[in-house]
Amino acid sequence: MDVTKTLQDVPALHSIAGIAAGNVYIAKPGADPKVFNSDLRGGQKVVLETQDGETLELTTRDKIRIKPSAKGTYLNAVDLATFNNVANPQMRLYTGWDTFAKVRSSVGVALLLPAVLAVLTAIVGIFFLLSSGASQAQSCQLLIEGHQAPAVTLPRLICGPLTMPWWRSTLTGSLVTGGIAVLTALVGISTLPSHYRFGKKPTSNG
Repeated sequence: MDVTKTLQDVPALHSIAGIAAGNVYIAKPGADPKVFNSDLRGGQKVVLETQDGETLELTTRDKIRIKPSAKGTYLNAVDLATFNNVANPQMRLYTGWDTFAKVRSSVGVALLLPAVLAVLTAIVGIFFLLSSGASQAQSCQLLIEGHQAPAVTLPRLICGPLTMPWWRSTLTGSLVTGGIAVLTALVGISTLPSHYRFGKKPTSNG
């Protein structure tokens, strides 16, 4: 069987002990009607779909530990149990559109939204930090040149009368807060692909 991006009918679904979860094997009669061989090329990423639109992402296998004794599409018992209705099974290749469908699903959007908000928060925070830093740097330059300007304290640089250590200044605290926000956003983004990868359905617990 040559699996393509278009759904094709496959034999009835069965469970078999000789195959690991996440895999699929299709048996067809060989030259000897009593011997059943693989009808799939191993290692392909496919989507198995049943009559009610239920889907399962699987990897094809051309060999399994236990040889089937009848024509059929064979799954691990755990995988087969995920289908409520196993009638009219069909198969096609897994594509990037399947990943995109996970992202735009209600659960996928719920996972993506906090990460997007975290990134936006970090960007806005950095923008205001830079604006504040530029303003204080300008005041510092004026003071150094002997002009009138509000007294400011920049980390490791005294622009006027020192009223507190640099590490206690408002700017330093803001920089630390902004850095933590950026790191939090990056961590959130880095975990997102694991929710949408092949063989996974997006869930809040990964």
